[in-house]
Amino acid sequence: MKPFSEDLLAKLANTTVAPPDTRPRVLLGAEEVDGVRERARATPGFVDNLVEAAKGASASEDLFGAEPELPYFCQTPLRVLANAAFILEDEAFAARALEGVEVMFSFPPEEWVARPHRPMRCDHAMLNVASAIGISTDLCSPLWKADAVASISERINAYTVARFLETWEKQDAHWSSPNYHWNWKIMCCGEMGTAAIACAEAISDLDAVMRASLAGCLDILDFVPPEGDWAEGPGYWLGTLGHGVKFGVGLRRATGGAVDLFQHPALRETGDYIVHVTEPDGQVYNFNDNGISLGPSLDYLLLLANLNRRGDWARTARASDHATVERLVWDDPSLEDAIPGETSRSYPTTGVVTMRSGWDDQATFVGLKSGSSAVGHSQLDANSFVVSSRGERLLIDEGIWPYGHDLGFFDSGGGRRWNFDGNGTIGHNTLMVDGEGQRYGADYPGRIVSFDGSEEVDVTVADATAAYGGRLRQYLRTLAFLKPDVVLVYDRVSSDEPRLFEWLFHHRADVSGDERLTRFERNGVTLSLSRVIPEHMECWRMSDVKRTSTYTESNQFQPRRVSIEYRSFGPFHPCREIQALWGIHVGDASDRPEFDASIEEVTATVRVLFGDGDERVVSLSG
Repeated sequence: MKPFSEDLLAKLANTTVAPPDTRPRVLLGAEEVDGVRERARATPGFVDNLVEAAKGASASEDLFGAEPELPYFCQTPLRVLANAAFILEDEAFAARALEGVEVMFSFPPEEWVARPHRPMRCDHAMLNVASAIGISTDLCSPLWKADAVASISERINAYTVARFLETWEKQDAHWSSPNYHWNWKIMCCGEMGTAAIACAEAISDLDAVMRASLAGCLDILDFVPPEGDWAEGPGYWLGTLGHGVKFGVGLRRATGGAVDLFQHPALRETGDYIVHVTEPDGQVYNFNDNGISLGPSLDYLLLLANLNRRGDWARTARASDHATVERLVWDDPSLEDAIPGETSRSYPTTGVVTMRSGWDDQATFVGLKSGSSAVGHSQLDANSFVVSSRGERLLIDEGIWPYGHDLGFFDSGGGRRWNFDGNGTIGHNTLMVDGEGQRYGADYPGRIVSFDGSEEVDVTVADATAAYGGRLRQYLRTLAFLKPDVVLVYDRVSSDEPRLFEWLFHHRADVSGDERLTRFERNGVTLSLSRVIPEHMECWRMSDVKRTSTYTESNQFQPRRVSIEYRSFGPFHPCREIQALWGIHVGDASDRPEFDASIEEVTATVRVLFGDGDERVVSLSG
């Protein structure tokens, strides 16, 4: 544990945790209530949207139907009702929220655990539910009878505290192990801490819960690299970091500011990571098991922006329009949006480089991924890249597929996970070898070799040689972004024996052209892909592929139908080595430049010739 964390735990040991008697006391204090309600009324459409959402939540079949869903799937309607009751001081919504809480308690604690996680004693789903009920109770308590609040608090204690502490002390769940440093730990510990502060009067061993909750959150924050990134990806990071952040807000208030998680160095850096992996369309670079939307998780970035006075973080967080109590509480209108300084950033621990032509919503964005697969929610994507421009995603990462726990979706070591196309190499813009992808594990990493950024051109070199488990002697990818609209991808590939090599380019676009020049067009935006090297190639194959998979996802057991789509190229005879150079241009096809290249040993010199007579020369090497 790092010195800051040791000191903060020692401070907690010498501090009385005493949540205020007044409510609310978790996300906000009683002194903030009038201001939050005033901001809600002053925000165009906020109240109307909240009312409509609460009416929908009141009729939720998941929560109020004849056969209610498990509590884990009922958190959203409950929180919507609680938010509406709090903001509007609406007794009907408050009463309906209380009914929802009782529905959730109609399930025994064993059924608060998510189906795929059973027979675990305590999992994140159980503690997510406890936190949702705790926050709802905190917001609605002025509208509920005191005996109802007390009863809920007692049952939160009975359902969760002993299970959480036993799991933490015995270290017999993966998330409670001292050797586990992924998102479950901060999710479980943060959520238990939040629920305990909300229900403190009934928590049987509040000090033990606070110690374990804080220790778990600090363990994860200590594991954050100096650059502030998180290898699982932005969605798994910001969403689960938020569970620690909520707890941090409540703990700071409950200790009179003495125990302040927000002084941790990671929370002063990690907002930069979210900013730089956010693409110009306001959504994120969706490598690993990440979707493109961060949604309400951006509220936590708003909080960090407020605390660190970072207008660039606030600008990114405000790009998503949604109505939550957290946004009203944590978005400080006096903090003005600011444009970030750097347009490119390297995250070597995660194995991600992000590059862009500017910070407007029409800018071109290029992302490259080449890191270890031995991380949570990883995919076999070493040396993959994406390109977006003018608000359109043109060369894409296929992103997250629906979970299928019982079908091997998380069977990384056994290999079944990689048969889901979105998880395997076949779902990414990288190289297939003999029709096979990369291997999983710490012994088969990709890595960022170097990165050099400037105003005119960014160049990064990545190495995926080891990812193919000995089948390759070399796979170096050099990617150069000539701002604003040209990307060069130079690959050097070799093997000790002849192999088939196939380059994949994933898209959701209208595709035209041939093996020398391909155009991907999406909503009027064109990306042109030129094969520059090899210039002349006999026995060359081009394929257009759409693969569709059907299976039953494991959260609510619904049938799902998902696809990947790509154009691929490569020689159809095996070879021992090959160099390939791809020239990419985004914009009007008539503005596409000509590419001319020469290779000497390990360096490609590329001349990019534009129609207006401009010429740019770039040397690419590993």
